[in-house]
Amino acid sequence: MKKTVIVFLLSVMCLVAFPQQKVKNVILLIGDGMGLAQSYAAYMANGDSLAMFSMPVTGFSITTCADRKVTDSGAGGTAIATGHKANYHAIGLDGNGFSHPSLLKIAKQYGKSTAIVCSCDLTHATPASFVANVKDRKLQDEIALCYLDGYCDVALGGGSKRFLPTGRKDKLNLADSLRARGYDVIFSQQELSNSSNDKIIGLFAEEHLAEAAKRGGIMQSNMAKALEVIGRNEKGFFMMLEGSKIDMEAHYNKYKPMIDEVLDFDRCVAMALDFAKRDGNTLVIVTADHETGGLTLPAEGKKTKDVWTSLDHTGVALPDTFRGAERQQYLLPGGSGTEITLTVRLHIGRYVSHIENVGLLTPVGYYSTGGSFVIRQEWVVTCDPMNQTFYAEGGRLYHRADGTPADIC
Repeated sequence: MKKTVIVFLLSVMCLVAFPQQKVKNVILLIGDGMGLAQSYAAYMANGDSLAMFSMPVTGFSITTCADRKVTDSGAGGTAIATGHKANYHAIGLDGNGFSHPSLLKIAKQYGKSTAIVCSCDLTHATPASFVANVKDRKLQDEIALCYLDGYCDVALGGGSKRFLPTGRKDKLNLADSLRARGYDVIFSQQELSNSSNDKIIGLFAEEHLAEAAKRGGIMQSNMAKALEVIGRNEKGFFMMLEGSKIDMEAHYNKYKPMIDEVLDFDRCVAMALDFAKRDGNTLVIVTADHETGGLTLPAEGKKTKDVWTSLDHTGVALPDTFRGAERQQYLLPGGSGTEITLTVRLHIGRYVSHIENVGLLTPVGYYSTGGSFVIRQEWVVTCDPMNQTFYAEGGRLYHRADGTPADIC
């Protein structure tokens, strides 16, 4: 019986899985600006209950970007989307300015359907990290052009001004260009409901969607429609959903609106978990790109109160939670913010078709150095279809045959 590689090199720790069936779908949910205090505040406000807190595996990400200790959503989103640390404000570029494909693009190259659902402008930093490679997140007209490349089958959010001549400096009509490429470009929930196309761009606001208290269940409706459309593909799908406005409310230290945003995001998490349970072949990941506001929850009598220490992002580590297909197990120590990408690439990259009883391959320990976790004990993995054997040592992967460095992921 062939064994399939479970590898993880450089600044990542190892993920170990042993599924009895293939994972073909990935739902990645990103709570922008959502630190543990934000999610725990929502947990308390919701009667000590959150769907994301029910997920069986938890790790931590260190969110530093390539050139700063405190990241922004551009660099943070890029680390998640590409597995490479980026400079502050960069989109899809590593710290040296080189472009890298996102998980969404890789999934599309493997024949999977793809979707982005967000409560912000579709050209905002996090969704941009999955479709664009530009030097600065502020280049939103240029980012909108990247949707013409066709990597994203379904994109539902705001930002209509970036796609229409009235809002663009170059006066291009990207809505017409998208229609010429086979997309339905729609501007209302009724139009979305009526669409039977496999390619949809939904622009439901000129910029960002309304705050959670005013927008109703649009995020859940959009997620349901996206799942309906991309779920038709027998090869599977990749979806990135962002709770974008958690960050926006936290920037203003608005405690109750921030909680509303987390709870709205968690309802999407619950939908993802329900889909995964019914489907049996879906990996669900919940994470964040950074924390916003420096929120703390000190005691106030028998309860807590919100105390904010910043109006901006902070550098605290963030929790990641995972739920895989039935009968899977994951071992996931903390990492540097790129392990999430390699986790997903395990399921959509060219090196893995399925995993069969490979056994538990794990380092004895790991330690932090400059924001990276380094493997201390070597371990051996076997790669199929390449039929090569590798070992990991000091955070690098090497060919077992001659000891030369390997870079296969």
